[in-house]
Amino acid sequence: MARALVMRADLHLQSGGEPSKALEDAQRVLELKQVATTETLAMAYRILADTEENKVRVIAVLQQWQQDLPEFRTKLQNEIQRILESMEQDGDDGSVGRKSFMAA
Repeated sequence: MARALVMRADLHLQSGGEPSKALEDAQRVLELKQVATTETLAMAYRILADTEENKVRVIAVLQQWQQDLPEFRTKLQNEIQRILESMEQDGDDGSVGRKSFMAA
C-alpha cells in the first residue's frame, strides 16, 4: 500500500495535479513507515521536502528523513548545509513573510 501511495503522490506532482493530494499521500506513507521499503520512504520524504515552501520546515523534513533512513545521512547533511548557506546569503530566515530564524 505504501508503494502505491507514493507512486500516486508522484503522479499528482508530475501531472501538475493538486500538490495537497500529493502531500496527503506522502504523509500517509510516513504513517506506514514500519511496512514501507527504504525506496518508498525516501520518495515520500523527497516529495515532502520538494513541495514545502518554508525552508525551516524543509530542513525539519530532511532531518527526520536522516533519522529514519541513516543510510542517506551524508547526502541529507549536504543538502541541509546548502539550504542553510543559501538562507544565510539571502538573509532569509526560511519563514514565509517574516525574518526571525537567523536574526541574531
